[in-house]
Amino acid sequence: MSRTILATFVTACLLAGCSAAPPSEAIRSLNRLPTPTTSPVSSTLATESTTTTVSASVRECEDRGMETASVAPDPNLTIGPGTFMDEIRQRGRLRVGVDEQTEGFAALDSETRNIVGFEADLAHAIFDSLFPDGGGDLELIPLVTSQKTKFVANGKVDLTISAVSMTCDRWQQVAFSAEYYTAHQRFLVRADSDIHDADDLIGRKICVTQSSSSKDILDAQVPNAELLEVPSRTDCLVALENDDVDAYFGHDTFLYGMKAQDHTVEIRPDILDDKLTVSHYGIAIAREHEDFVRYINGVLESVIADGTWQELVDDYLTPLDIPPIQAPTPDYRRVHV
Repeated sequence: MSRTILATFVTACLLAGCSAAPPSEAIRSLNRLPTPTTSPVSSTLATESTTTTVSASVRECEDRGMETASVAPDPNLTIGPGTFMDEIRQRGRLRVGVDEQTEGFAALDSETRNIVGFEADLAHAIFDSLFPDGGGDLELIPLVTSQKTKFVANGKVDLTISAVSMTCDRWQQVAFSAEYYTAHQRFLVRADSDIHDADDLIGRKICVTQSSSSKDILDAQVPNAELLEVPSRTDCLVALENDDVDAYFGHDTFLYGMKAQDHTVEIRPDILDDKLTVSHYGIAIAREHEDFVRYINGVLESVIADGTWQELVDDYLTPLDIPPIQAPTPDYRRVHV
């Protein structure tokens, strides 16, 4: 598959003293980051000195609807000494946390043993812009849901692109890029299931992944359901196939790939209101690396503007019958919560 040059980002970088290259066969996902202020709340939040302050910040974030607000790209940003981008280049390796079991987004190819998909390609796009001369290595590190933000926060990876839903709680752990994909959480059931509405979920056993936003939604909306928490997304599919659970509640981006592999299951989309199940995917980055967040947001804007984002949707997601979707419009904040 041919890839177009990241023209917008290349121009900005050339003016600023850096360079970018066309994305190779893969490109990856995003999360967002707060801009520091001198307010007492944000200063205490930065050091995470008290649970009370963090909780107040989460509430403020939710009240102001800032879950998806990242920091804008900086046209004057350079990949010079002292930046996290330069640290990555000096190291000679970009480490990206991904899934390896989500068809269409990031899955291990049985023949090549490479991780391929929409999110894997986003990772390659970021890597190619950092290493335009072909040097360096891209290390895709498989992880499960509970590790998506932890690995970023503790420095095991430089970023995570793995269907990470941006939430105010997660903003306390990591920063996020601008949104790169909008999904909804749905129920996957066996084809002969009698689950058709929320009342049918009462007393049923539902699978979710550990530390997922899906669990929080079910706790609030279906408190009488029994939840089975498992480490990985495919664990839920196996549990459903084995009749260990009545349904799997997860992102539709996962479920369409599972349905393509197993025609004995169905997606039931209308059980919970879409407003309750919307998920905004961002690339997760350590809170201290605002320069890297701005840099990645520049790459994301270019990937969307030059048509590469749509190419990836057409190549990886359309064949899975995932409903058509438009590229999200970036949401940028001026101050952090």
